[in-house]
Amino acid sequence: MEERIVAVEEDVVNLKEQNTMRDEQLTDVMWKLEDFENRQRRNNLRILGIPEGLEGSNIQTLESIRMLFSGPEFCSECDRELEPEGSEAAP
Repeated sequence: MEERIVAVEEDVVNLKEQNTMRDEQLTDVMWKLEDFENRQRRNNLRILGIPEGLEGSNIQTLESIRMLFSGPEFCSECDRELEPEGSEAAP
């Protein structure tokens, strides 16, 4: 009987160690996922002036996007958009 109790106690200790290890792995994976999601957001392009719901093969939407990217105001808007609010570095 004593041997069985010792064996069960050892199993409990091993399971607790494995659980701690899994918790650490889960935390690491969650941090990596959050970092990945943040990187995905940084690579997104924000287009203002086009209503939502016009995705797909809509010719007018494509023409609107082309016009947005062809004018000189596109670059100046990008520069200002990247500046932090209240920044005095804007020209």
